[in-house]
Amino acid sequence: MKRNLLVFVLTLSSNIIFSQTDKCKPILQKDFIDKIKDYKAADLVPYNVVNDSWQEKWGLMDKTTKKKLTEPLMNYASTFNPNISFFYEECDVKINNNYELNAKDLMVTVIEGDDSVDQKIQVLDSINGYKGFKVDDNGNLIAYSKAYFRDNWHSWNISKPFLYKNNYYAIVQNKEGNKTIINTEGEIKKGFVYKSLRYTDYQHKGENLLYAEDFKGKKGFITLSGHKLHYGKLLKSPFYSNELFGYSIQHDGIRGAGTYQDSISKSGILDLSTMKWLIKPKKGLKLIDMVYTSESVAKTDYTNRKNVNIYFVVLEDKFRYLIDEEGNKYIAK
Repeated sequence: MKRNLLVFVLTLSSNIIFSQTDKCKPILQKDFIDKIKDYKAADLVPYNVVNDSWQEKWGLMDKTTKKKLTEPLMNYASTFNPNISFFYEECDVKINNNYELNAKDLMVTVIEGDDSVDQKIQVLDSINGYKGFKVDDNGNLIAYSKAYFRDNWHSWNISKPFLYKNNYYAIVQNKEGNKTIINTEGEIKKGFVYKSLRYTDYQHKGENLLYAEDFKGKKGFITLSGHKLHYGKLLKSPFYSNELFGYSIQHDGIRGAGTYQDSISKSGILDLSTMKWLIKPKKGLKLIDMVYTSESVAKTDYTNRKNVNIYFVVLEDKFRYLIDEEGNKYIAK
């Protein structure tokens, strides 16, 4: 079933009398593009400025000399990877790595969204007590019991199947709303009931590592054979927006707090590909974001680290700066 969804999108309207891009483009060309056109795009990193009203802006500097190159026109730490995107005033800005500018006005419009179930995966009747799932010859999910159907996004109802001792298992939500593990017949794996469980592609001794959070708030990784890694030592879920190229920013910030980033008292960086700390959690260190530069479009998993330059954004008081994987600081001169 299709329905209209009111969403915020960035588009160019031909009906407005005055286009903001007429105002933005000359400034972007003069104070941004002309300042960097003689530099290699992947060698440009963001620098931060904060005004007297604590409003932050970002510009670009040369990573070698740390010399400021552009005016601070960006409203967040954006980079060329290989193109750069940011907002400036009322304009949605995109610049490719040949320094060609594309800018559009910010508008709100209604688009049609499709919230129907993916027909490639079947939801099977559970009236006769069927609570299992089915996979194809490659182990891909093709069907599962309606007992687990709560959302039109299948990934919210059942995880990607994973293999253990020649049998497939998946994570589902039980009737109490907790996460558990079942086999293809719907039989529950004893001892595996958690507040949160998540499939990961990372492995330990040939087994898939699952991210788990128990009912006491302990977080870490588990396998079906009982191995636990960093259990009770993780500060937060290592996925979603705080994971890139297999690095997870770990901090104790309180989600939903009005001063979320200010609530961080310690942080570190976990390398999920090795399950070792790149930076062990340290009090007073506030790591809040991750960015990268690249000369080509890179798949953002850990196998592509050698093709990109990775930086972590540090918050110090209200000021932000970058550090690289070796801990070198990038603060504009």
